[in-house]
Amino acid sequence: MDIETALLDFLRTAPALDGFHFGTRRPPVLADRMPFVQLTRTGGVPSLPTWRNGPVIERFGMSALVWAGPDPIDARQACAAVLAQLYTLRSTVLDGITVVRTAPLSGVVPIPDPDAPEGVHRATGAVLITAR
Repeated sequence: MDIETALLDFLRTAPALDGFHFGTRRPPVLADRMPFVQLTRTGGVPSLPTWRNGPVIERFGMSALVWAGPDPIDARQACAAVLAQLYTLRSTVLDGITVVRTAPLSGVVPIPDPDAPEGVHRATGAVLITAR
């Protein structure tokens, strides 16, 4: 299993995110799928050798784009909730992938979405994840 799929499975089962919808692509219609979270791996350095325990580690960013409404604060709060869940992953094993640590990569930032319907707002944030 790849890390995006493992993280999506983790977020789908998080009680704090009950009612959220998740995917790796924005659906064409958001109305009945909000808040919607699009999770995307953003860069990273694969296969870094580590001096501890021998396994290979990997560092990468994980970006969360979140659509919610009807107010802009709804998207920002939903994005903050997703980032908070991702920060809890330290020492968690997800389908054979061990998350060694998480750290902020970017805070919550509102981003206009010209294709979103009236009353639907978007925000983004990112987490730096170290895994082996």
